[in-house]
Amino acid sequence: MNVARFKFLLFASVMLILGYSLAGCHSNAEVKEIELEQGVSQKLATYRKRVISHLQYKISYNIPVDREEPIQATSAIQFDYQDSLKVPLQIDFRQNGTASLQKMVINGQQAVPNYQKEHIIIDAGQLQKGTNTISFEFQPGEEALNRRDDYMYTLFVPDRARTAFPCFDQPDLKAVFDLTLQVDTSWQAIANGHLQDSLVKGSRKTLHFEPSDTLSTYLFAFTAGKFKLAKGKVDTLVAKLLYRETDPAKIKASLQEVYRLSNKAVRFYEDWTGLPYPFHNLGMAAIPNFQFGGMEHPGSILYQSSSLFLDPVATASQVNNRSNLLAHELAHMWFGDLVTMRWFNDVWMKEVFANFMADKCMRPAGKVAAFNHKFLLDHYPAAFDEDRSAGATPIRQKLENLQHAGMLYGNIIYHKAPIMMRQLELLAGPAAFKKGVRQYLKMYAYGNAGWPELIALIDKETPVDLVKWNKVWVERAGRPVFDYRMETKGGRISKLTLSQHPEEVAGRDTTLEYNKGRSAVWPQIFDITLFYEKGIKVIGVRNSSSAMEIKAAIGQRTPLFILFNSNGMGYGLFPADSIMATHLYLIGSPLQRASAYINLYEQMLAGKGQRPERLLQCFLKAAHSEKDELNTRLLLGYIKTIYWDFIPRDIRQKLAPSLEETLWSDLSKSNATNIRKLYFQSYSSVFQSREALLRLKKIWLDMKPPAGVRLYEDDYSDLALQLALRMDSNKVLLDSALGRISNEDKRATFKVVMQAASSDPALRERFLNEISDLKGRSNERAVLSGLTYLHHPLRQPGSEKYLKASLKLLEEIQNTGTIFFPKGFLSAIFANYNSANAVNAVNAYLEKHKNDFPKLRDKLLQATDRLRRARLWSESK
Repeated sequence: MNVARFKFLLFASVMLILGYSLAGCHSNAEVKEIELEQGVSQKLATYRKRVISHLQYKISYNIPVDREEPIQATSAIQFDYQDSLKVPLQIDFRQNGTASLQKMVINGQQAVPNYQKEHIIIDAGQLQKGTNTISFEFQPGEEALNRRDDYMYTLFVPDRARTAFPCFDQPDLKAVFDLTLQVDTSWQAIANGHLQDSLVKGSRKTLHFEPSDTLSTYLFAFTAGKFKLAKGKVDTLVAKLLYRETDPAKIKASLQEVYRLSNKAVRFYEDWTGLPYPFHNLGMAAIPNFQFGGMEHPGSILYQSSSLFLDPVATASQVNNRSNLLAHELAHMWFGDLVTMRWFNDVWMKEVFANFMADKCMRPAGKVAAFNHKFLLDHYPAAFDEDRSAGATPIRQKLENLQHAGMLYGNIIYHKAPIMMRQLELLAGPAAFKKGVRQYLKMYAYGNAGWPELIALIDKETPVDLVKWNKVWVERAGRPVFDYRMETKGGRISKLTLSQHPEEVAGRDTTLEYNKGRSAVWPQIFDITLFYEKGIKVIGVRNSSSAMEIKAAIGQRTPLFILFNSNGMGYGLFPADSIMATHLYLIGSPLQRASAYINLYEQMLAGKGQRPERLLQCFLKAAHSEKDELNTRLLLGYIKTIYWDFIPRDIRQKLAPSLEETLWSDLSKSNATNIRKLYFQSYSSVFQSREALLRLKKIWLDMKPPAGVRLYEDDYSDLALQLALRMDSNKVLLDSALGRISNEDKRATFKVVMQAASSDPALRERFLNEISDLKGRSNERAVLSGLTYLHHPLRQPGSEKYLKASLKLLEEIQNTGTIFFPKGFLSAIFANYNSANAVNAVNAYLEKHKNDFPKLRDKLLQATDRLRRARLWSESK
């Protein structure tokens, strides 16, 4: 074992010991340094972990049918307490909105609550060594209870449990939760524990749930309301599913598939981990307009309803997304729920394993290329969107206070991290990797652990030095840039050199530790392929240096072009010569074509490749001959982005007729139903001509789609909004579209979005005013959808006046929104701008707040990356 590896393992071992006993080494002076501050600081969490154990909660909510009536609640916290230093104990409870503390009893004695900075302060003299019980009567805050007119669901990740009940809201103080709900008799409910009994009295019923398994506070959960109830077998468990979908075709096509895929996932994870399903209950709820794709509460897993219930003829992407979503949330039962990070700086660990294992679970049997193809499209474009930006962050970040934990979430941990994990598995070897992960799960089951513990266990199983690898892949932001130099002689390659260096991005803060150094190397394994008019040559590359000669290429015939990362395994900005763009027809494999499309697009964004107008035509030609549905979706997405974001308005108007004609012609000629629908959706999102408007309006009015295209209620609603953007007066159209919607949840969403899409400036102003208030942002998905229409390119430059007011909301949105909302809010606003005024608005905000909100600054830079790149292309014409 070399010295560097020894030091790394020693560091990991020390971190392991610190996780259990660091707080116990605090001196009296160190403990007194725990300041009273909002949120949950890391110092406070470390101290409480030392003095509190055997934690249990007993919680009861009385939920009136009328949403305007407040919820009343009681709770009791029981815990063992050990602290010879006698410092005050802080219990977390955020009193905002409706939240208020009404009564507190400590060990049988009523006490006056001492509430300061989102904490209830318990004097040490009121506690005793050993078992303590503190009970409360209170009114909870409702933002994390997600209360709707006739249903509700809890969503406490990462630190919002403290808004709904007094608690120790940190992931390493796991507890057992005993829940009681008082609800209307028409309501259904699921929770972490099985329903124990239901007592009916008049129009009300009291639901007692069995105590939960040992959980972190962010995983305590229940869902209640007017839902339909389904039951199905998942492994050995009978799993309840609550849903509000009303479309019979979607229900018939989806319900059994949800159970089949869930069963497949659970059985796969049991086999891979060597551990049975870790919890006694498995329940699910499909939530309309859910803020996330899903959330992994044991016994009450939440899913976005539209992702579960698909049309009978769903696209391959929709089917893949559903299977991955179900597999992702169920992977969390082992990765995140059974073993939970000690602190939210390692939140990425649970997410990387959920995505990484979901990919393994749902991979096509025996089809390596198909798996790599799906993995490439699922993760690389999304990872690049953030990692190429000036706001790129490392996978593992620092976190001083849990109130900022939500800002750690994003494409880096959901999409770059699985790419990193696959490279780790390749380098360490699948057997060593699996053995290390299994040991990790068994060693820390129902407890907490972090990245140092896991990487140390994997490192023990492999001779590969993981120190250098970890530093660049996990602790550094950004991606590598690859370049090559080829020398030839007599029609043969005499030398082929591949080099890599960190990507330099204008505006990136190079003073930050994770952005320093220009000599970093990302060790990784991938293929390159030499292409000829007839035939190919695939060469494997194991790259771990800033420059290397590819010996296997020497003596090969001089290729027409080289496709880098042809197997989709590598990560970075790869070369894409212009000659490849004109010879895409030579690439026979769908995986290789997808890699080529991504490389060409990323080079264009980097300002090194073809101009946007030329790449648009290249991709249109490629789409015409592309037969793979996933690749068609990628190409049409790129075409839409280039058209709206990178083509100046005057040129765009000239291109519109030919673009519309090409898309409609290819729609008509395609033999695949799903590809026809993708073309129809693209056509209806880019059209500008009067002819196209009349064609699509007739389709909407008559509800008769083109031959081979199947449209459902949601499709017609989306089409109505696209038509509305092109009409001088659209009230009649939007009112009619609203009247067609049969599902009440979808009607509520459309009412929000139609204001933003309205041709009436007063209604657009009303939309912006309403979302400026917290209550007006309760349906976050509707808000994000509305913002895309408010700032649509066809509404620009008139919509630029809303930019400054929107940016003013950022700090409040960070404090009140769920984890994905701040970035989603910014992306919905700036996604399709390319004007100097938009850049100036962003720069002015960044300058004003250059020393404030660093994590929010990163989100803004990520969300406006395309805006800046589009502006550079515009200025270069």
